Amino acid sequence: MDNINDPASSTDLSSDMYAAGTDMPSSTTFRDRVATAKMRASEMYDGARQKVVAGARTTDQAVHNYPYYAMAAALGVGVLVGMLISRRSRSDMESY
Repeated sequence: MDNINDPASSTDLSSDMYAAGTDMPSSTTFRDRVATAKMRASEMYDGARQKVVAGARTTDQAVHNYPYYAMAAALGVGVLVGMLISRRSRSDMESY
């Protein structure tokens, strides 16, 4: 086994491992696990995408049905965020 890239040495290694009772990892098992993981990830993505689209449609419908409530809610959130930012910047200035 002088040269690792020599195909003869790799077949000798696999036959030595087989003789020692150690199986080489099966590439089909690995491929099956990768395929299963891909399928699960695809299913999770599709489910999450459907939920996001449904939420966006519901929000869009609510804003169209109640535009003044939506504007009031946006104004309230904006005022709250503005107050938090100004309070933080004031406390940062006091530390100088």
